[in-house]
Amino acid sequence: MTGKQGLWGMALAAATAVAAAGPAGAQDVRAAAVLMVEDEGYPGAALTERLGTTLYGRFLGEGPYAKVQTLVGRGRANERLAAAIVALARTHDVVDVFCSIHTTTRDPAAWARALAPARGKLRLVYSTACYGNDEERAAWEALEPRAVVTHVGINNPVVALPYVLSGWLAGRPLGALVTEAYRETTLASSFLLTLPGMAGTRDLVPSVDGSRPVLTGDRSLTIRSGAPRARVGVPQDLRYDRAKGGPIGLALRALAGRFSVGGGEVRGLFERVSLPPVLPAAALEQVERVTVESARGQGLVALALRRRVEVPFEGATLRVEPRATLTPGRADVTTRSIEVRTTGLSVRKGILRVRLDRLRLWPNPNGRGYLARAHAGLWGFIPVWKTFDVGGTAPGPIADVGPIFRAMPSSRGIVDALTRR
Repeated sequence: MTGKQGLWGMALAAATAVAAAGPAGAQDVRAAAVLMVEDEGYPGAALTERLGTTLYGRFLGEGPYAKVQTLVGRGRANERLAAAIVALARTHDVVDVFCSIHTTTRDPAAWARALAPARGKLRLVYSTACYGNDEERAAWEALEPRAVVTHVGINNPVVALPYVLSGWLAGRPLGALVTEAYRETTLASSFLLTLPGMAGTRDLVPSVDGSRPVLTGDRSLTIRSGAPRARVGVPQDLRYDRAKGGPIGLALRALAGRFSVGGGEVRGLFERVSLPPVLPAAALEQVERVTVESARGQGLVALALRRRVEVPFEGATLRVEPRATLTPGRADVTTRSIEVRTTGLSVRKGILRVRLDRLRLWPNPNGRGYLARAHAGLWGFIPVWKTFDVGGTAPGPIADVGPIFRAMPSSRGIVDALTRR
């Protein structure tokens, strides 16, 4: 090799090293996450805990975490959670904590002692616990993570937590995410309470005010904060999209191929999880397995029945085949409209048989309730449809409020987790 070639080779090697090192000051940071899920004291808790670990675990598993530790159940919850965080802090630079739990009390002084070895490693703590703003916020704040998210009252995280996790993986700021997630929760709750048959349940459904988030600390926090070279991006199937089912579609896409229930668990699933009410009770009684699948980028619910079911319906007969599927289409909480595509459903009247392909629901232009349209195929292939007035109510006013933002109560202020060591 000539001297000139040697110089070029050295220059190339130096440029390669600089490129590999990334931006000035960047460093390889090992990040970990803890996911705790508990639903103790409620019917079908084992099922819903499995649902939670599968759903939220799918998001975290797609993130730039070297390890995700999952904990289930309420027994010795504080002790197990503290031990998991401390263990991860020994071998990782940043630890995020996500708790899908019920109301939990943590004594700030005792919690600070239990997690003293992890101090300076905590970045984000997100808790769904009801009354978390009163019961546990101060305990987490005492550890001075970059940000803590709790909720003011009875909290329903079904819409908000998947929304936040999706945006968190995409590298979006935490403050914007919790703001949008709460707005989506408010609109979804308003939509649900106006649907046919829901008028008598208003007093049974907790006010969405309880789901208002409280964000203490850095509202600009992202998944790259303290970890500048963290991989940012979210798979297509984990992106929130109203055109693909909104909150229902996002959950189904995350669960596809990973979750199914059978036997006695099926009834508990339908009691605890809100699904489009397109099947009659007689058909649901025959369901022996529910599986979450995917087709053409959409999540769907597949139901396996013990036998074909025929149910009289307004002078006709609704037939549900041994395999039926429900695929949410557009679910837009702003326009209060929803679409569900179906297979395995048909209506028979005399010699006519109509295969149901799609059901749509949208507000009645007269302002009173909703219209529904059934799209079908006559004898299986001739397109037909029928529109029904299905009732329901008009939505009430929606308060335009957002999260409560608080500064972290620390004399040292909010600093990067990696510099507090």
